[in-house]
Amino acid sequence: MESVCVSLVPVDDEKFLACNDLTDERGRFQIDSVEAGKYVIVLNYENKITAVMPFPKLYYPAVTQREKAQAIRVKHGVSINNLNIVIGK
Repeated sequence: MESVCVSLVPVDDEKFLACNDLTDERGRFQIDSVEAGKYVIVLNYENKITAVMPFPKLYYPAVTQREKAQAIRVKHGVSINNLNIVIGK
């Protein structure tokens, strides 16, 4: 999906939600310059269903409940590639 808002949020703090990147025409995104730590990925953080984002707020790996989100550990100088988030109908 194109133009989906992707947010990277510290595991223990969701008060500073912002759109860190928008997906491109192939659904890819890239978030650079991240401090080391544990994060969750949030899609559609505003929870507004639109034509571009026809789904509620989701957490990686495509779950609606934060407690079920999979944390991503970011390390200095290490890239995380090929995270696949499949959004159901």
